[in-house]
Amino acid sequence: MKTIALFLFCLLTISVSAHTIQIDERKVDIYFGNGVWNDDQSAETGRKELEDTIKAELNRPYETVTLAFNHTYGKRRDLIETFYQLKELGQISAGYFHVLSNIMTPEYLIFFQDIYLSGVVSE
Repeated sequence: MKTIALFLFCLLTISVSAHTIQIDERKVDIYFGNGVWNDDQSAETGRKELEDTIKAELNRPYETVTLAFNHTYGKRRDLIETFYQLKELGQISAGYFHVLSNIMTPEYLIFFQDIYLSGVVSE
């Protein structure tokens, strides 16, 4: 009985290892996310510069960098969106965010600011 169990264990081990997928662990997925106040052309320039630096200085000739472009909606709205994301991640407090948003959007009543800010983020 032990011989049969050992035979089945060896058979299963060989069949499982024969069907494994080869993964090239040297290949890395790299994304470049542009900052605020960038257009698509300057973001592409930054992506290309990062890719060239990785290839030359890190000796990784086959690496590619993918652009994760965040569209701009004007300097003030981009800045508000950045602070909103920091608030959502817990990196700044809600009170600090509301003080900053009040400074940056003085033309909006406080009652309408949450509607305005949620519209900025949803775009």
